[in-house]
Amino acid sequence: MAWIVSLSTFSAVLVVTILLLSYYTPLRRLPAYVLLTGNKSLFPTQKKLIDQALIGWFIPFSIVILLPIDLASTKSDYLCEQDPETCTRPLFYLNNQTLLLSWRIGYWTTFALTWYSRHIALSNHLAC
Repeated sequence: MAWIVSLSTFSAVLVVTILLLSYYTPLRRLPAYVLLTGNKSLFPTQKKLIDQALIGWFIPFSIVILLPIDLASTKSDYLCEQDPETCTRPLFYLNNQTLLLSWRIGYWTTFALTWYSRHIALSNHLAC
């Protein structure tokens, strides 16, 4: 059940990211099929930059969603150790191994993509 809720939450974060990106970038000038398909032949530089921006915004926003899940799960573990009879798990409960894996994936992916996208953006800037 927690995976379904987490997946729907991250899908909502993706939608919010796309809405914010469309507000702050000229996505309206691109045809919808360019954004939805992976067609790199139309507007290649602009499509590459939009893909980088979408990934660069989605992953940090996902980490922000992970924090309340971590706090609720940790508090639930603590309360279940204190009083196992009245132990209830929150809707977003993830066990410790899953939380650790989620934090590691989020942190290192953000770290690697930040440095990768920085070099790509710099190469695009120097090419102009």
